Amino acid sequence: MADAADFMDLERMLLSAFEGVTRAGGTSWTDSISLDLMGVAGKDFFITHRDDDRTWQDVAADEGWNPDAAIGGWAFLDPVGFRYYLAAAMWRMVKGSEVGSLAWQFRRPVKAKGRRRFEERWSLDGPQHAAAMRFAAAMRDAAFERGDGHAYDEWSAAIDSWRPE
Repeated sequence: MADAADFMDLERMLLSAFEGVTRAGGTSWTDSISLDLMGVAGKDFFITHRDDDRTWQDVAADEGWNPDAAIGGWAFLDPVGFRYYLAAAMWRMVKGSEVGSLAWQFRRPVKAKGRRRFEERWSLDGPQHAAAMRFAAAMRDAAFERGDGHAYDEWSAAIDSWRPE
């Protein structure tokens, strides 16, 4: 059973692993929406998420940021943006806020072409990957404890997708 100390350890692990991670030179969440809607980054249109964040913790605290939006988002991020927003989404969940189906962003595809694209985007270094996998295990365990079979299955499948073949 996960307790407050386990989550505090996870918080420290995430902070340490993602310390200094920025989206400098990477795709912003706003650009991901623009890429989805118009096929080109940098176009202005109304959004609720501000792009004036300086850290991924700022993003996590931005109530206008919806990491589970149906437009833009994860599929349109480059590796720099993906790492930045993944840290923000994990942080938000560890702090007790839902972010939708984040487990899907952890699940490595079975087919070679999809897996190659996924692994290019999943550009986490060793400590970041370890922190992300510990996070996934904690989310799976939390889903089990609250009796959420669907979330438990999603997190289990995501974790299993990283097992050696």
